[in-house]
Amino acid sequence: MPEDERQNIAVAYAEMLLTRNLFQGDSALAARAVDSTLERYGFDSEMELMGKMKELADDPEGLRAMLDSAQKRLERIQQGLDPDSVKPKSALAPKKER
Repeated sequence: MPEDERQNIAVAYAEMLLTRNLFQGDSALAARAVDSTLERYGFDSEMELMGKMKELADDPEGLRAMLDSAQKRLERIQQGLDPDSVKPKSALAPKKER
């Protein structure tokens, strides 16, 4: 599998995990947010993403590289160093008027 495709899978996977975590209390909102996140990376569904990850299972080194990339992406997001990532729930909430 080409490196750019592995990177796309890693980014989509990392952001899917983060999105699901951000919307833990509202499963319907979480599902819509995950679908939107996956769409941005060219996946029609979570099943499609998981299928691509299973393809990587045939290449243990490729799977390890993808998971390492996903972990690094999550770390950058947590540190606020990735401006293109999913925003924390508080950033999505409407601003309160004073």
